[in-house]
Amino acid sequence: MTPFNELQQLWNQQENPGAPRPSNEIILQAKKHAAQVNNKHRFTIAILALTLVLLLWYAIAVGASSNRFATGIILMLLALLLRLVAEYVSYRNFRRIDITINFTRYTLQMQQFFTRRKMIHFILTPITLLMYSGGFLLLLPIFRQLFSNAFYVYIIVSGTLFLGVFTIMIYRQAVKELQWLRFLLSVK
Repeated sequence: MTPFNELQQLWNQQENPGAPRPSNEIILQAKKHAAQVNNKHRFTIAILALTLVLLLWYAIAVGASSNRFATGIILMLLALLLRLVAEYVSYRNFRRIDITINFTRYTLQMQQFFTRRKMIHFILTPITLLMYSGGFLLLLPIFRQLFSNAFYVYIIVSGTLFLGVFTIMIYRQAVKELQWLRFLLSVK
């Protein structure tokens, strides 16, 4: 075999990188991505619901010892409930997006979804974080009276770390979603 024939044979064996992928492969990949997004929504909803239930349990177990305590707990509960409802609505909206429709309509639906998510991240999230933090701050003087100094310091440190980690997670998710939105807006 001549070197040209060998080269020709190698050329013919390579896959065409520019060849369009079959539509069923694209739909399968979109379904996998949609399943991942749905799982993230379910996980977020579960964590928020669990936190809400635990905080409600604590509020009932301790009882409203003062107006300050009641206000603090109510602010925290309302913040969690507000975010929980927003995540559930977002989850429902995402599940309504049909990945099998034509590309233009799918892109439009995804743009609308991520635009709504942008509103959640830039309007609702700061409000809920402020409400939750405000409620937590209202409870600190009560915790100082109820608990030992070491446990009080633990509450402050763990609460601050939780808020910091939670804020970073929300920020990262918002950045990812904004990248998706920019990408979808660039697709015509």
